[in-house]
Amino acid sequence: MNGSRTTGSPPDDRADASSTAEEQPDERARLERISAEAARARAGSGRLVLIRGGTGTGRSTLLETVVRRESWHGMRVLRARCSREESGTAYAAVAQLLDAELPAAARSVARARPAPGRRRAHRIRATRQGRDSLHGTGLPARLWRLLRSYAARGPVLLAVDDAHLADASSRRWLTQAARMLDQLPVLLVMTERVSYDIDPSPSGMARALPPALVTVCATGPLRPAEVADTVRARFGDATPRGWADECFRATGGNPLLLHALLADLAEVTGPAGPAGPSRPAADAPGGHGAPGGHDAPGGHGAPGGHDAPAGDTSRGPLPGAPCDAPVFPERCADLYPGNFTAAVAWWLECAGPATGTAARTLAELENAGTPELLTPVTGADPDRTAGWAGWAVRQGLLVRDEPGAPPRYPHPLLRDAVLAGWPRERRQAVRRDVAEILYRRGDSAEAVVRHLLSAPAVGADWAANALLEAASNAVREHRPHEAGNFLRRALDEPLTRERRGEVLTELGCLEFNAGRPVGVRHLTEALPLRHHGSGRLRTTVALGTALAGAGDVPAALETLRALGEEHADQPGTARVTQAAGALLAAYDGASWLQVVAGLRHVAAHSPARLDQAERAMLVRYEATAGLVSADEAVARLCSVANVPVDPALSPYVLATVAAVLQWADRNEEADQILGRGLAGHSPSLLHPSLQSMANTRADAAVARGRYEELLADRDAWDISEHGPHGSTNVRAQAMLALIATNRIARAERLSLSITASGSRDSWEWNRFLYARGVLRATLDDHSGALADFMECGRRQSARDVLSPVVTPWRSAAAECLRRMGSTAAAVALAEEEHRLAVVWGTPRTIGRALRVLGTVTGGRRGLKLSRQAVELLRTAPAGACVGPELLAALISLGGRLQAAGDRGKARTVLREAVARAQELHEPRMLELAERALSESGARAVGARRSGADALTESELRIAALAAEGRTNAEIAELLHLARRTVETHLTSAYRKLGIQRRSGLPGALGVPKSFGAPIGKPATEAPG
Repeated sequence: MNGSRTTGSPPDDRADASSTAEEQPDERARLERISAEAARARAGSGRLVLIRGGTGTGRSTLLETVVRRESWHGMRVLRARCSREESGTAYAAVAQLLDAELPAAARSVARARPAPGRRRAHRIRATRQGRDSLHGTGLPARLWRLLRSYAARGPVLLAVDDAHLADASSRRWLTQAARMLDQLPVLLVMTERVSYDIDPSPSGMARALPPALVTVCATGPLRPAEVADTVRARFGDATPRGWADECFRATGGNPLLLHALLADLAEVTGPAGPAGPSRPAADAPGGHGAPGGHDAPGGHGAPGGHDAPAGDTSRGPLPGAPCDAPVFPERCADLYPGNFTAAVAWWLECAGPATGTAARTLAELENAGTPELLTPVTGADPDRTAGWAGWAVRQGLLVRDEPGAPPRYPHPLLRDAVLAGWPRERRQAVRRDVAEILYRRGDSAEAVVRHLLSAPAVGADWAANALLEAASNAVREHRPHEAGNFLRRALDEPLTRERRGEVLTELGCLEFNAGRPVGVRHLTEALPLRHHGSGRLRTTVALGTALAGAGDVPAALETLRALGEEHADQPGTARVTQAAGALLAAYDGASWLQVVAGLRHVAAHSPARLDQAERAMLVRYEATAGLVSADEAVARLCSVANVPVDPALSPYVLATVAAVLQWADRNEEADQILGRGLAGHSPSLLHPSLQSMANTRADAAVARGRYEELLADRDAWDISEHGPHGSTNVRAQAMLALIATNRIARAERLSLSITASGSRDSWEWNRFLYARGVLRATLDDHSGALADFMECGRRQSARDVLSPVVTPWRSAAAECLRRMGSTAAAVALAEEEHRLAVVWGTPRTIGRALRVLGTVTGGRRGLKLSRQAVELLRTAPAGACVGPELLAALISLGGRLQAAGDRGKARTVLREAVARAQELHEPRMLELAERALSESGARAVGARRSGADALTESELRIAALAAEGRTNAEIAELLHLARRTVETHLTSAYRKLGIQRRSGLPGALGVPKSFGAPIGKPATEAPG
């Protein structure tokens, strides 16, 4: 029977499993109001009590409490629970409430299901007369008379749960009945979901009745203190620190979500509760030990979050609780068995499809960083969407970081639960829609592609355009990894054959530069797609450069030769392929000698047939073969440069000229040539002339002591996830720079990585052998160093590379032989080095050869040679930048003087070496000079320089430009450096100058204030 009475002791309302541990003041007040209305009903004057609130706020729990209380007080309870399934059947809710059987027409749609033991249902036949009146002869009137018959037997409590789901006829009947309850001992208590949904809901019962006839009790989310009490009631004294606040933000205080979360947390923490075994925060996914956790600046404690209430002791462990509390989860995957996820899904289901879609879309947009796009992505009514967001903020389910800011979820766990179960295709569709909206409104390509990368192929031109623009920007800003990701994604979009070939070419260049073998495959795929002359030439040269770099020089030369034959009727293309082939042939000794022999033959018999690139190449060969002096080589190159150069050949000419000028210590001119040659070219482009210029720049940096300038560009030499990448020569020069700056362990790691992956047939391997020999000599492995130097020399000689201008292997080997006791062999190598150095005729090469010859010769002649080396290097032109060689010569001379017994002069020379090493920032040389000075019996050296005097030449130049108001990007473009290099130098300059802001540069450098940032352009850019 749908009615019950309970006898015995009064019910304990606090024993309800879904209530908080201690009855809260609001709950007591609601119960007292309903009890007062129940007392009036028992006295014969009934009333409607409407319990209203959002999903999960405890409406049904409050109704159950009322049912238990009033049943104990002797009221007969008639109950109905409405549902969507019966909302289409007329009077289904009232029939369930009154235990009445509907007519056959209604039973065919839905039929009330009496529980076992319920009394026989009353059969009522509807008539057409007075169909909607409670006083006629129709079904509503018969139902009303049935209710009155119940009331005649004693007080009745009508408990209707989820009245908002009732059918329209039942809602109308209940509204009519509520108007006449004041004359009956009937209390009608109904629960009704009240929420601001995007799809408007039907009007509530309260709006259909005068306020005097309705008592409204509202339920809502728990306050922080109430949540804290509930958490403590569940976990007791073992409540982990901060869990109450975490629970509040993850649930907004919604009782349904809170109790579901606590049930999951109890399972996760195990039988021992939260004080049981736990993992370190740093190892937990999304734990507080990770950057960006809740305790970090900008985390959930940021403005807009909910602070824990005063007196919330659950922020820290209570007395006796262990300190290693488990990490509060931030992902649903960390919760089991999933009560919280199910509760959130039910909350969204109750809100309706439009609201559920908006809530999930907002969660995905928040992951994407664009919550402000909620309305355009969903296409919902903007006013309704804004109203729902405002209501959710008031309910604690969303927060705003500041007034007017887009809403967001207050906790990542709640956001993850909202997205749980949403198909991946729907999430990807959101990202795709966001990308198009951003593209159409003109946002940056980077903002657009951030969403395209998370979506499948769009199949539209705008997507390809955005991806390619973002890739171009990333390449220009030296972000090759991101550029590669953008290009790979662009291949999924529709592209013309020519454009696809262009994308594959750019991608292949990036991948090869990053040490990924797949780059060669992509370049090979691109070649047949390129039909345009310049595009096909660019791809062919890039493929040839990649093949040569991978060690397959014959294939590289054949690729270039085939293109030359294909375009035999275009002399310009043929000349470019020949010039590229000549540079790439240097990666293989036999091919290089064959090319040189051909050039020398043409020069001897038909010199007019040689173009500028080929003539410059011959000068380079004769310089390395020890056949011409530096002055003669420069003069011949000047005559080549004075003749108008074919623009297509210009990079090859500039690359050769820059290398020879660097060997000749014409550094300023070499810098100008490198600037011209590298300007306007993509940093990712695979081109033999560009690679040659990059190698020349690395050689020049080490020769001039600009070690940090080279090391700052880590993309060019450091070890990536795919192993070492970039030019082996650049990495060898980086080894020398690391040694010079006393980073020996780092140099060893780099050496091992090159040994494991480098191509041993290339000229670049010879440079590596020399660098490894220097490293081994630094580690006192003179036998191993000698083997490397001698192998380097053997390979160089096989290529006719005899001059010490490239690698002074003889001098290095001679020093190893001296330390190993083979003085005669050492002198022979040093004398040959000196002879070849005199042929070239620059102070650097001659001074170095004299220094080593003096060291291995010893005695008076050795002292004389050492003095000659110092004097020659001291009088070298300022532009020669022979500082590192002069330091080595001073230390050597100091040693010779000390060996000769002239300690006074030795100390003077070594003190000069220490001062120069400090000025030039040569850590390795400084250490050697100080050690030698100490061995001479001198006192400790004074304090080293600081301030502006401590800046290197590169740091001073970059800092001065920054002091003038130039941005990092402008400085990088002006000096042809990577932006990261500029940032590294500025960071070092800040440290040495003792400043923290860019605005401090003019004062620290002594630059007048008028040289500061231009008006309207504040110099606030940080070094990083």
